[in-house]
Amino acid sequence: MLRLPLASTGSIQRSYREVTLRPSLEYTQKPQNTRKNVLISVPSTICSPAFPMKATIKTQGRQFTVSEGDVLKVNAYPETKAGDSVDINEVLMIGEGSDARFGAPLVEGASVKVTILENKKDKKIVVFKKKRRQGYKKRRGHRQHLSVIKVESITG
Repeated sequence: MLRLPLASTGSIQRSYREVTLRPSLEYTQKPQNTRKNVLISVPSTICSPAFPMKATIKTQGRQFTVSEGDVLKVNAYPETKAGDSVDINEVLMIGEGSDARFGAPLVEGASVKVTILENKKDKKIVVFKKKRRQGYKKRRGHRQHLSVIKVESITG
């Protein structure tokens, strides 16, 4: 077998033998940091009080998959203050795995109770219009009103 010489120290080249005879690494799944609204599926055999129930809700024109204790930013609820609680009855799916129940379109008797943590404004959205070679430019923007909510309980 032909063996290539090693390069000087500090170089990243390796010999042919080192590259071909290196044991292959086995794939092991490591826990990943999850972002909001990105869920990792858990087998239904693991679901217990340690793993809270999940529900897919429709609120303020958007759909979210939530579990107890989740904090979300949604469009503002009209005439509410921080500390108020709101019941969301538009539940599209409740449960997980083989225990999941799907509505047509809503699950009857299911509700999600949320508490409003704060009402605030989002970052500014800039709307820029331009027509080239005409000298026409318009720059407008607005800040969307948001409610930060925390899911307290899922029933149904």
